[in-house]
Amino acid sequence: MRPRPDELLRSINRSLGEVIIPNLADDWARYVARSMEKIVAHLAVRWRLELELAAEDAAELDELLRELAPALRELDGGGRLAGATAAIEARLAAAPGPPPAPDVAGVLSASEAYRATLQEVIEELESAGDDPDLRARLEPLRERIRRYLRRELDRDRVLSEPTDMLFGPPAAQPARTSS
Repeated sequence: MRPRPDELLRSINRSLGEVIIPNLADDWARYVARSMEKIVAHLAVRWRLELELAAEDAAELDELLRELAPALRELDGGGRLAGATAAIEARLAAAPGPPPAPDVAGVLSASEAYRATLQEVIEELESAGDDPDLRARLEPLRERIRRYLRRELDRDRVLSEPTDMLFGPPAAQPARTSS
């Protein structure tokens, strides 16, 4: 179907940048329009990358949870991590793996479900931190989780970068002449 969403977004931004913003007399209206321009650029990046990044995220979370479950069982001598282990096992039993990438809703839903499970795990690992011996034994798993979270932030940064606001004096505009 044409025009495709990316073409529409490009057209909207071109109209904003070349027609609407230069013809706005009010400073606040120009600021709002430039903000809209950033949001449209953000949508264009999301259209192009979000499915791929969400599928990558869901697959990486699946791998992480599959790695954490046996390690937590092995390290948990006193049953303090039973909730985290149960949360992981429930998530993995409910979804044998992330859905195929073309299923946008499925990939996004799986990614959110994995994130919620990882949040439960992190919270339980934190509450188990008052036992210094267990905390020390859990540190390699905590480091693994931190590496995942760093990559997640990197992926999110790619999607949000177009919405970064630039503050400062506006670029000089060429003088308009009437014809």
